[in-house]
Amino acid sequence: MIPDIERRIVQIDVSAVTFDTLCRRHGVDALDVLHIDTEGYDFELLKNIDFGRFHPRLVIFEHAHLKPEDQPTAIAYMERHGYETLRDGMDTLCLNVRNIRRRERPLLKLWRQLHRDRTAALEFLASKNRHIVQDENCSQRTW
Repeated sequence: MIPDIERRIVQIDVSAVTFDTLCRRHGVDALDVLHIDTEGYDFELLKNIDFGRFHPRLVIFEHAHLKPEDQPTAIAYMERHGYETLRDGMDTLCLNVRNIRRRERPLLKLWRQLHRDRTAALEFLASKNRHIVQDENCSQRTW
């Protein structure tokens, strides 16, 4: 991770509102994309979103700072709400595959191709006896 992280962290009190309150306050009743990066609290925020009310087509959250035991739990949570997931670096991308509209079919086709390409790349690397590691920035590298 970051060796001098303690020096970089500053704690300040801020006003906070729930996701629902924020959306009501600003008249948001639909979302296409929701990108969450709350430095380790992403899963807590996800659990407080009413996925019965909001159905973002794409949700992106940072899994890198979640507790190790929360990472698979967060993915399972999103899958229970109709999302397919794909880990990429520090983030997890979640595509809502329920009720795909006709005009969104190209998006689903692209998503499935990303899954196939990623799986094929990992299988190729495994067949060459290469190892995939994560560096301190959680970027995937091969050696």
